[in-house]
Amino acid sequence: MSGYRLLERTTLAPVPLPAGVFLTRVACSDEFTLAVDQDGNVWGGGSNSYRTLSDSASTTTPVLTKRTFSVLPVGAYIVDVAAGSSYALFLTNNGSVM
Repeated sequence: MSGYRLLERTTLAPVPLPAGVFLTRVACSDEFTLAVDQDGNVWGGGSNSYRTLSDSASTTTPVLTKRTFSVLPVGAYIVDVAAGSSYALFLTNNGSVM
């Protein structure tokens, strides 16, 4: 496998997040993980080989980091997330799928 696995473990372990951040949705592929917090922020980590974590160059992030999206309409925020082997889908509060 070409990608880096965010958590390559056989036992459960906590994922470090800043104080006050609570995840409400989590989606995983075989190469990356995405999560949505209580405020509609998206967190991602793992391989960015398909640019599923950001539009920037292909990089690997071993921990969940906050992501921003310039394509969200004003007033929109993410409420749910889905992940596939090479794609990610986001559902916004106004019902749009991105």
